[in-house]
Amino acid sequence: MDLEISSLPFASVTEQMNSFVEEFSKAAKKENLTFSMMFFGDTFFKLRPYDVTVLRQYLDIVFVMAYDFHKANANPGPNFPFPDFTLMVQDFLNIVPKEKLVIVFGMFGYDWEIDEHNKSVEQARAVTLTVAKKQFLDQCIFRNCKVLRDEKSKETTVTYIDKNGDKHIVWFEDEESVAKKTEFLKEKGINSVGFWAYSYF
Repeated sequence: MDLEISSLPFASVTEQMNSFVEEFSKAAKKENLTFSMMFFGDTFFKLRPYDVTVLRQYLDIVFVMAYDFHKANANPGPNFPFPDFTLMVQDFLNIVPKEKLVIVFGMFGYDWEIDEHNKSVEQARAVTLTVAKKQFLDQCIFRNCKVLRDEKSKETTVTYIDKNGDKHIVWFEDEESVAKKTEFLKEKGINSVGFWAYSYF
């Protein structure tokens, strides 16, 4: 189940979600089905209407979307910075048994056009890992192109100037950043991971 609800966590919304998931879980169990649910990676960072403590009891598997920490309609930043990733994992582990957790990596990123203060001037363009490799890693096709591995976030970042003279910043997840994050997961006893948008790479 993927309930990507952006509503504020009013008690009525949370209670409705809890009741719905409980009923859905009961129906699934009657059919001998495994019942799983997706959660935002920033569930504990932002005001989300998910009561994980209640919901976990109805779920066989808890999928966590470890991507989109910095969103297309916000200012530039890593897909999911490593320091925040470690906090996210621990927050879920405090409530959900490690055997139930599956951490899902998003193999993509965003390309923001920015102003002189490195602030976004419009909604970012999604960049798949395949496109990122073609445009930036194999051979950068833009002016003043600089590709760096950010040590703090573990992700790749690119700055460049487009044909109109506008400056851009790109951040994306790749195999190397995922390897670092997966190593941390194994240290925590989490051995199940997934990849969103697999067809992208």
